[in-house]
Amino acid sequence: LTSNKSRAGKSASSIVITITSPKASLFVDKRLSAFSTTFRTERHLWFNTFTQCSNCHHFGHHSNKYVSPSLCRCCTLSYSTGDHSCPTSTYHTCNHFTPRCVNCDSLHEFHSTICPAWPLCYDLSDEEKLEEVVIVT
Repeated sequence: LTSNKSRAGKSASSIVITITSPKASLFVDKRLSAFSTTFRTERHLWFNTFTQCSNCHHFGHHSNKYVSPSLCRCCTLSYSTGDHSCPTSTYHTCNHFTPRCVNCDSLHEFHSTICPAWPLCYDLSDEEKLEEVVIVT
């Protein structure tokens, strides 16, 4: 997989095996034998274009893979929703509050299906396209 030069001086390496659905579930919590060793497999992440990050509220990636500062779901400022302060209400829309979408900058909530950034043509057959990553440890 790599050249002799890039392996020089290394005593160990990691291998990640990715299996996409629907067959991935057959490998979860099973054992894999290779190189005279038995490895445990586990489910790691599920995500596709419909996945909405709970940190930045954009589509297409999992919050576990998001490394930038969080965005508030209420006001889209650069802090987590838990740090949002409102004198009359916490964590939900107030009468005096105008929501702003982080995806299209329009005046609706970030999870609204009227958002033009919402993944187009949600089709139940797309559920089969969910990517499941199986980690071997």
